[in-house]
Amino acid sequence: MIFKRAFRLLSKNNAQSNVPPFTIGLENGFLPRQDPIVALPKDFQKLEDLLQRMPVRMANGKPGLLHYGTFGDAVNNELPVYNVDTISDYGLLTALFRDYTFAASAYILEPCDVTGRVKGGYALGRDRLPKCLAVPLVQVSEKIGAKPFMEYAQSYALYNYKRKDANKGLEYENLDLIRTFSGIPSESGFILVHVAMVAHSGNQVKYTLGALDAIQENNRSDFVSNLQGLLNTLKKINNTMDTMWSHSSPEDYLKFRTFIMGTKNQVSLIPLMFSQCFQMGWFMKGFRQSQSFIGAKVEQMILSFLPLIIFCN
Repeated sequence: MIFKRAFRLLSKNNAQSNVPPFTIGLENGFLPRQDPIVALPKDFQKLEDLLQRMPVRMANGKPGLLHYGTFGDAVNNELPVYNVDTISDYGLLTALFRDYTFAASAYILEPCDVTGRVKGGYALGRDRLPKCLAVPLVQVSEKIGAKPFMEYAQSYALYNYKRKDANKGLEYENLDLIRTFSGIPSESGFILVHVAMVAHSGNQVKYTLGALDAIQENNRSDFVSNLQGLLNTLKKINNTMDTMWSHSSPEDYLKFRTFIMGTKNQVSLIPLMFSQCFQMGWFMKGFRQSQSFIGAKVEQMILSFLPLIIFCN
């Protein structure tokens, strides 16, 4: 039996800017092949500044724009329509995708969050995304093959971490967040536990492919050895997942959930979905039609890779 791989696989990470960050590799697994870009270059300073001031609680502990419900006004008054036509570096494009999707989600759902925090009820999200967000977001999305709204891998979680010590690994204790909506420790914990889980996925890929190679070579000892390595890796992933509620309080989840899922009866942020949050849908200025997509979560990514080996005869 011959196994043919239908996807690109990195055997060793490199700094090539023309290789997509989320190319699966033996070292990085399902994480980006290099750590995310933390801050945008000076050419996008106004977007960077807005994102620093955006969280309900900023990094300095003071209330941010979302706390006052003024993020939307700040976007409309301060943010230009940045030109992204000439950008081809995948790392920068993914950082821009992350940051524009954060800004877009905050802009649309800000009224829902303010009403929920102040009045304890539900409210409609904004139904228009301004040109200064919509145009660059769609253009960047097309360049990296994504949908123009927040997703799990390239925005909210897996391209949203930084190492406290660049010389240390991706253990939870060495991770910090780049972007946040609420600014509370529970949101940071929620995201970074997922990152710490996926940090083990390089070994998952390595042992899975090693087992498949052993089958092809009819080498039972190598097959058993790789299966044992895979089992040990999955145990580490599961043990990391078990730390979730020690780093992120379940009671705090609703304090940042609004910006991911809306306020009521939301499965995902699908345009023209009729709900209390989006009764009239939302539209991107400068575009006739738009799509949104919430990407696969870490459990789906890890589990979907297992059938490669589990169902082999």
